[in-house]
Amino acid sequence: MGEMGKPSTLRRRLPQLFAALSATLGGFSLGAVLGWTSPASKPLRRQLGLSDETVSWLAGVTPLGALAAMLAAAVLLDRVGRRRALLATAPPFVAGWLLLAFCRHPAALLVGRFVTGFCGGAFSTAAPVYIGEIAEKDIRGALGVCYQLLLTGGILYVYVVGKWAPLVWLSVVCAIPPILFFVLFFFVPESPIFLLSKDRREEAIRALHWFRGGDEADITDDLAEMEQSVTETKERTGSLRDMFTSRAAVRGLAVGVGLQLAQQLSGVNIIIFFSVPIFVAAGTSMDPSDCAIVVGVVQVASTLLSALLVERAGRRVWLVLSLSGMGACMVVLGVYFHLKQHNAAAVAGVGWLPLLAMCAYLLTFSLGTGPLPWAMIGELFPGEIKGIASSICGGANWILCFIVSKTFTNLVGAFGTAITFWVYAGICFVAATWIFFFVIETRNKPLAQIQKELAGKS
Repeated sequence: MGEMGKPSTLRRRLPQLFAALSATLGGFSLGAVLGWTSPASKPLRRQLGLSDETVSWLAGVTPLGALAAMLAAAVLLDRVGRRRALLATAPPFVAGWLLLAFCRHPAALLVGRFVTGFCGGAFSTAAPVYIGEIAEKDIRGALGVCYQLLLTGGILYVYVVGKWAPLVWLSVVCAIPPILFFVLFFFVPESPIFLLSKDRREEAIRALHWFRGGDEADITDDLAEMEQSVTETKERTGSLRDMFTSRAAVRGLAVGVGLQLAQQLSGVNIIIFFSVPIFVAAGTSMDPSDCAIVVGVVQVASTLLSALLVERAGRRVWLVLSLSGMGACMVVLGVYFHLKQHNAAAVAGVGWLPLLAMCAYLLTFSLGTGPLPWAMIGELFPGEIKGIASSICGGANWILCFIVSKTFTNLVGAFGTAITFWVYAGICFVAATWIFFFVIETRNKPLAQIQKELAGKS
């Protein structure tokens, strides 16, 4: 206890940490969904006899499920609440993993992937909203980073399990995180901001006391800020029409969607979804599953590093450097596969090169192209259209994720692995050039100043 009976800083924040970390288990669960295709691809082909086309659909249908969840969440979050929406996701999440574990018909597997993608997408929409509303402002950013960190942890988790577990147990083990989430999250209250928006003030006060360490906690300032935020939100309503009535809104939307294009068309999800098959095709000296685990470790570590470095320079600088580095890594991968096909002796002693290139790719991705397109969504739009604009940008992201993950196998079959990687490299370089010349800098600028620059008034 602190001075005059008030809870200490640690006690005040422990409930917030518990609730936020419980919610971020949803990010961990989504990471397992995204990473599942990599270790599962080989047994799906060899044990179940699935074609490359079917496996590509098992990868591609997941983003479609996530897109459907995002559209549903846009309606349900403000109707049933953040807590109920998140809890309702856990049972079908487990059911989807059980379908993948025990069903062998391709249609059932596609349903399982769609359902797990839907549930993971629901978490990616609802969990950050919930965390942002229950956390104190000086720890909100750190807790937000935890979600992305747990997501990369989920990818690493499924890579590690997939090295030793058969297909059935791989999916069964992936059902554990959503079960653990449900058990832990069941004991946390609803978001006070949601309760205030529904005129349930007494419940909001009780929930806010819980999040701030108990009934003796001083919640006066937090409650006043939340009530002001809810009041302002009710007074300002945004519509699709508002997206096209000002130059600032139109340009902001173009930048937001353009950054999602750059992120997804850079090819990041082929590295995550198909890392093991890529290493198999590369003929690396290490076991392909071990290579995938190394890639997963690098992704987790680079996500931590990005949290420390990303505020040290401007958004535009990091994005240009990130995309340029990713493009260079894709060029190296393309050269390796080209030589392997036409002059195998030239790469006989550098079997480690694909692993190094993919690790460098994910490192540079995590320092800019990964986190910044999402961070800038919160900076590009005024509050009255932020919800609509964020939904459009998020929808574009998942649609592009589907296109990239579904077409990778088809592109490799049609043009070869080398040319496919060079295509992604070209996109990275074009995107870096566009950002350098056309995207405004938003770091350390007030929202009003950003809107003026988007409108061309400064």
